Amino acid sequence: MREKIFVVGASGFIGQELVYQLINSRRYDVIAGINSQSILPKSKRERRIDLTIEDEVNDSIHSESPDIIINLAAMSTIWKCEENKDTAYRINVKGVEYLVKATEGLEQRPLFIHFSTDHVFNGFDGRNGSYREEDSAEPGNHYGKTKLESEGIVRNSSLDHLIIRTSLTFGEYRYLHRQDRLNHMIIRSLKNSEFFNIDKNSTISPTCLEYLCRGILFLLKKGVKNETVHIAGSDAVTKFEFAKMIARSLGDKYESMITVSKDTPIKNTSLNTEKMRNLGYHRMSIRKALEYYRKSINTDPI
Repeated sequence: MREKIFVVGASGFIGQELVYQLINSRRYDVIAGINSQSILPKSKRERRIDLTIEDEVNDSIHSESPDIIINLAAMSTIWKCEENKDTAYRINVKGVEYLVKATEGLEQRPLFIHFSTDHVFNGFDGRNGSYREEDSAEPGNHYGKTKLESEGIVRNSSLDHLIIRTSLTFGEYRYLHRQDRLNHMIIRSLKNSEFFNIDKNSTISPTCLEYLCRGILFLLKKGVKNETVHIAGSDAVTKFEFAKMIARSLGDKYESMITVSKDTPIKNTSLNTEKMRNLGYHRMSIRKALEYYRKSINTDPI
């Protein structure tokens, strides 16, 4: 009998790809938890769930009674979180609290998988990044603060759980075909023969979307639980370097169109991924990830 997985936040960037991979694995009965926008054909299962409404969360969890819950729902745009702190807190913290409380009320308690972020680390502490899962977290923005608090809610619950942290994800939306990721912004500017200005002092671990989602299926198959795990690209690069690499993948002449924005403090929130490697999951370099991305979009030179 296939396990039932309820993916909350299924209409987001990571959620769409993860739902696709879970369905295609044919090992799971997948329910896509969406807030407003449908992503799947009517032949597949969806359920609307608003994390800010406790009764709706409780009803959804108890009606579905899944074997696994994966929570991807969040307000994740940093500037939006800063400008709408109350809303960000209601979604990113209270929503997780409602989910955990409802899940703890089930007779058969599912595995609870919660997505988090490299922004739980501030990157200004002189560590030069490569944060490990057990390193002390001190967020540098409101988004990171809400995600760290939500991690604590999950970690301190009575549930078997997994907390997955990742870094800047790039790729293509699987179903809705939005164009709002950093990789889309870079390519759009180049297509319009416009220079793209970007921070040269912020270092991250750019992560291929498909690689991230395959990592979740890997952990499910391995039966890993009650751990915090980093799934991210193996290379730490600045956002400026990342943009240059995307430009080069389209043609050498576009590299000069990537320019430095105003000076910002040096920040490094790159993630150490040794734990995943020790579990047996392969690493993916930024070069390989960009090769995969280039093939996946099958873009002709501009």
